[in-house]
Amino acid sequence: MVHKLILFLTFALCGQDLALSKQEVRLGEELKKLELAGNYLEILEDQTGSLTLADIRSNSELNWTHPEGSPKYWNQDFFVWVRMVIAPVSGGRRDWTLEIPWPFLEQLDVYQIQANEVISQYRTGTKLPFHTRPIDFNYYAFPLEVSGDLPTEIYLRVHYPSDLRIPVTIWKNQNFLEHQIRVQAYFGIYMGIMIAMILYNMMLYLKLKDPNLVSYILFIATFALMQAVLLGLAFQHLWPNLPGFGQISYFITSASTSFFVLMFSRKFLKTKFYAPKMDKALFGLQAYAFGTFLLGFINHYQANFYASITGLIGPPILLGTAILTYLRGYKPARLYIIGFTTFLTGVTYNLLGSFSIVEESFLTQFGMPIGSAIEVLLTSLALGDRIKIEQDEQNATIQKLNDTLIREEQEKRKAKEQAIKLQQEHIITLDHLVERKSQQIKSIMKHIKQGIFTIATSDQNDDAEVELEGDFYIEGYYSGFLEDILGMTNLYGRDPLKILAEKTNLTQDEIARVRSSLFAALGSDPMNFDINIDNFPREVELDDKIIAINWQAISNEDDLTEKIMVVARDVTEVRQLELQTKEHKIQMEKIEEIIAVPMDRCQDFFIQCQKFLEENQRLIQSNQELSRSTLQIIFINYHTLKGNARSLAFKYIGEAIHLAEDRCQRIRNGDESWDQTALMRDHHSVQKTLNQYVELSSGKLGRIMKKGKFFDIEALQECVELIKALSPTAKVKHRKLIDSVYASYYKNSHDFFSEVFSQTNRLSKDLKKPVPHINVVGDPVLFTTDAASVLNNVFTHLIRNSMDHGLETENERIVQQKPAQGTITVTLTDLGSQLKIGFKDDGRGLDLTKIKALGIARDLISEDERDLDKIAHLIFAHSVSTAEDVTEISGRGVGLDAVKAYMDHLGKLDLTLLDIQDESNRASFEFELYLPDTCLYRLDEESSQSLAS
Repeated sequence: MVHKLILFLTFALCGQDLALSKQEVRLGEELKKLELAGNYLEILEDQTGSLTLADIRSNSELNWTHPEGSPKYWNQDFFVWVRMVIAPVSGGRRDWTLEIPWPFLEQLDVYQIQANEVISQYRTGTKLPFHTRPIDFNYYAFPLEVSGDLPTEIYLRVHYPSDLRIPVTIWKNQNFLEHQIRVQAYFGIYMGIMIAMILYNMMLYLKLKDPNLVSYILFIATFALMQAVLLGLAFQHLWPNLPGFGQISYFITSASTSFFVLMFSRKFLKTKFYAPKMDKALFGLQAYAFGTFLLGFINHYQANFYASITGLIGPPILLGTAILTYLRGYKPARLYIIGFTTFLTGVTYNLLGSFSIVEESFLTQFGMPIGSAIEVLLTSLALGDRIKIEQDEQNATIQKLNDTLIREEQEKRKAKEQAIKLQQEHIITLDHLVERKSQQIKSIMKHIKQGIFTIATSDQNDDAEVELEGDFYIEGYYSGFLEDILGMTNLYGRDPLKILAEKTNLTQDEIARVRSSLFAALGSDPMNFDINIDNFPREVELDDKIIAINWQAISNEDDLTEKIMVVARDVTEVRQLELQTKEHKIQMEKIEEIIAVPMDRCQDFFIQCQKFLEENQRLIQSNQELSRSTLQIIFINYHTLKGNARSLAFKYIGEAIHLAEDRCQRIRNGDESWDQTALMRDHHSVQKTLNQYVELSSGKLGRIMKKGKFFDIEALQECVELIKALSPTAKVKHRKLIDSVYASYYKNSHDFFSEVFSQTNRLSKDLKKPVPHINVVGDPVLFTTDAASVLNNVFTHLIRNSMDHGLETENERIVQQKPAQGTITVTLTDLGSQLKIGFKDDGRGLDLTKIKALGIARDLISEDERDLDKIAHLIFAHSVSTAEDVTEISGRGVGLDAVKAYMDHLGKLDLTLLDIQDESNRASFEFELYLPDTCLYRLDEESSQSLAS
C-alpha cells in the first residue's frame, strides 16, 4: 500500500491529464474479444530503459505515437511503453482478461491505474520462471478490472532485444477460457499426430534399418518441439522453471529442424544422383543451419533472426529440388512435393505475419503447425511409397536374375552334356597318347646318362610283392644309368639312405639330417622342403667319382609333397677340368706377380722368407708347450714376411701368412691353446705357397741370378778391408774392380729407399689414401747386405704403420687445412761413429691418451704416470696397438715390437716427441734408427759419382 500511496501523490502533484489517448477502449456487454491497435494504443520508445511509470505520467513533453496496427520492432534493443485507456463500463465493475499472444518477451511489466492509483501491477517474461504469470496460459494473460465509474489506464513496459511484437487483445473472461481450451486442444491434436508419426517411422526403422528414417524422425521431433516453443507451450509444460533455457530454445529447435530436414531431403530425394548441383546448394544451406546453431551460444537473439531466414528460404528450395528430381524420373518425390507444398503454404503465412506483410490471423498463427502435420503425414506416405517402389524394383531384379539363372543353368547343362561326350572321346585319345608317351619315357629312362629316381615313404607303397628296406624306398621307375653310377641292380624298394651311407663319403650326421628332412618334407606343404633344402647334399664322392645331386619336390593335387625326385650326374671330369682351370688361373696370377718384381728383390725375398720359415719351424717343433717369447718371435717373423710379401704384391703368400698370423693371435689372446700340429699345418701351407712361387720363378720364368749373389760373404768382407787399406793411387787404378766388389757387398741407400718405398703405391690403393710424397734428406751411404736386409724389414713395418695409422685420409687432411697428399721424411745424419736415420710423417701423430690407457690396462705403467716420453715408448711394447680393427695391413700389435727387436740386433731404435698438437695429448714424433759403422760405408765424392753412374 505504501508504493500505491506514493504513486497516487506523484500523479496528483503532476496533475497529468488522463485523456492523452485519442480513442478510449469501450467494452460493451455484447463484446467477446477486442484486438487493440492503431488509435487505441499509444507507444513510447525508451532508448535507455531508465524511464519509470512516474516519469512518463509526469512529463507531458514525451513523444507518444500511435502504431500502425500492432506494435512491432525488428532488431531493436530498447524498452517500449504501451498505453491504453478503457472507458467506464455501464452497469458497474466488470472483469476482463488482457492477452498478449506472443511468447518472446524478455521483460513485461503491466500496470492498471484508476483515479491516479495503481490498482494492480505484474512483472513477468522469459527471464523469469513461468509461475510469475498471473494466469496459467501459454501466452501472457492478465486479469483486467474495469470500473463502472472511472476510466482505467493500462501501461505496458516491454523489452526484447530482437524481434519484438506487442499484440494486445482484451477478452471477456468466459470467452478467454473457451479460447484457452481451444488452443490446448489444437496443440494436443497436433502433438498427437507428430508423436504418432515419430512412433510410426521408428517402427519402420526397426524393421527396414533405413538410415533416411533416422534423420526424418529427428526432423519431426525437433519441428514439433519448435512449434511448442513458438506457441509458448514448451515453456509452460516442459521447462517452466528454466527461463535461461527458454530464451535459447527457439534457435536450438529451429536450427536443428533446418539441419535435419535438409539432411533427410538430400538422402530421400537422392539429390547427389538426380540433382547434383542442388545437392551442393542444400549442403551449403545445411552448413548454414549448423553455423546458426553454433552462433546461438554466442548471441541467441541474432541466431533467432538467422534461423528465421533459413526457415524462409529453405522450404522453397526444397520444393524446387523435389520438383526437379521428380521431373528427372524419381517417382517417390510426388508425395514429398504435395506435403512440402502444404507445409510451405503454412510457413509462408506464418512468416508473412511475422514480417507484418499480412494481418495476424488464425492461419498466420497456426498455419505452420497445420502445414507441418499434413507434410509429416504425406512424407511418411512418401517413404512408404518409396519403400514399395524399391521393393518392386528388387522383386523385378530378383525375378530377372532368376530367369537369367534358369536360362544359364539350362545352357550349362547342355554344355556339360556336350563336354562329357567330348571328354569321353578325349579320354580314348589320351589313353593311346599316354601309352605312346609311356613307351617314350621308358626309352628315355633307359638311355639317358643321368641317374633319375623318386623317393617315397613306405606308407605309400601298395605293391605287396616288394620288400622294403626302411622308411623310404626307391620307386620302380628309375633310369638305367642309375645302376651304372651305383654299381648296383634291382634298386626298386631299396632304401636310398642306406645306399648313401654305404657308397658315398657322407657322414652319419649328414645322413641323419637327410633322413629328418625327408620326414619333414614328404606329406606336408612344399614350403617345408624349401626350408630343409640345405640339408640335402648337392655333391658326393662315390668310389672314385664325383656325383652331383639335384633334389626336387613333387606335389599332389592337394598341394602336398608326395614324392622327392632325385637326379644324379657324374661330374668327375667336369670338376677335374674346373680344378685345373682354377689352378692354371692362380698360376698365371702368381707369374704376373713375380714378373712385376725385379729379379734381385724377388730373390732376396725368397731367401729371407725361407730363412724365417726355417726358424719358425725349428721353434714350433722344439716347444711342446706355450712359450710367450717363442710365440712372439714366430709372430714377428710371420708379420714381417707378410709386410714384405704385400710390399711386393705377392697376394697368395700374404694370404697364407695372414691365416698363420690369425692362429698366433688367437693363442696370444688365450682363445686357442698351443697346438704343434695345427701350427705346423699353417707353416706347411706357407712353405708350400713359397715353393710354388720359387718354382715358377726359376722353372717357368728361368730367372738366373747374378753371379755376385753367390760370392762368399766372408771373402767379400776381406776384399772390402783390403780395398780400404789401398792407397788413393791404387784405388784409382783399380776403380772398376773396387766398384764391382762394393756393388756385391753393399746396397746404395738411394736404391734401398727407392725399393722399400715402392710399396706405398699399393698401400695407398688398399687404404684409399693419396700416395704420400717421399723426402729423403742427407748424403747417400752404402749399407751392408745384412744391414740392408734388416732395414728392409724395419722400414716395411714403419711405412705400413705410417700409412695406416699416421697419415689421414684426403678429406680429413683437407678439413685440418693440410695438403691432400701426406709427406714421409727420412733424414740421414752422420754422427761420426754411427749413422742416425730419422723417420717421420706429417700425419695425426701419437694419441698419448689412448696409449696410456692401453698401458694401464696391460699393467705396463701406473695410472699416475705423467712422463710423456715413457708413455710414447709403450708403442714398442708387445701387443700394444691403437688400431680399432685387425686388417691384413696392421692392427695386431706386432709391427713396432718387431721393429725394436730387429734394431736391437743391428743398432738402436729410439723415439722423440716433437710437439703436442692439441689438448687431447696427440703429439707428432720421429723414429730414430742408429746404425754402427760396421753396417755401412761412407762414400767419398769419387765413389759416390762412380756408383751413381
